[in-house]
Amino acid sequence: MSSGIQNRSRPLIAIVCHGATSCERRSQYTNESYIRAVMSGGGSAILIPAIKDAIDIHSIVRMCDGLILTGSSSMVSPDRYGAEREEPNQDLERDAISFGLAEIMIARRRPVLGICLGMQELNVLYGGSLQHLGDHGMHMRDVDWKDSTIFDHIHEVEIVSPGFGEMENKQSVISAHRQGIDRLGQSLTVAAVAEDGLIEAIMADPEGRVTGVQWHAEQLKAPIDQALFRNMLELA
Repeated sequence: MSSGIQNRSRPLIAIVCHGATSCERRSQYTNESYIRAVMSGGGSAILIPAIKDAIDIHSIVRMCDGLILTGSSSMVSPDRYGAEREEPNQDLERDAISFGLAEIMIARRRPVLGICLGMQELNVLYGGSLQHLGDHGMHMRDVDWKDSTIFDHIHEVEIVSPGFGEMENKQSVISAHRQGIDRLGQSLTVAAVAEDGLIEAIMADPEGRVTGVQWHAEQLKAPIDQALFRNMLELA
């Protein structure tokens, strides 16, 4: 019997979830906007739980044509980039799934797009480090993650890499995060920066096969957001 997936005509994109506790029950989450962004570009989506024992990473890689590392309120474990500090808001299983999938996908030249936490994961995967950003508000650093208005926060970034194609130099984007890149990972280039100099986008190759953006591109609020998903699906 045919599975239907093997005979698909649209690229199948793996979207990594994150774990969270609600009503005293542990659940897996991702914002539906990630799924709809993939659909808008002509792709199909499959959600990947951030539970190590629930999936076989190699099977997911064989089945999928690309990977999205989503945003989350959790933070990458400082152990992964050699930082000596306590970080209470960790999701170690998410770390394991994201880093495991991304490493193999990249090795097989499948497109990988990291958004918010996902960009931070890519930077650490390439040997970079992260920093806490302090209390001032350009990037919504001190946020209530249950507040629906977090995606109302808009600021400008400057595109500094030709890898994003024929884009306006200034783009208005949505950011909500408490960490950012400190040391840039090896082989990565800076593709966009915020007004305060914080790195807002990174690329591992000029084709955009591996791209990370600190802003929430899945909201599809800026022209560059649609371009990111379109490019990913064309490469898948």
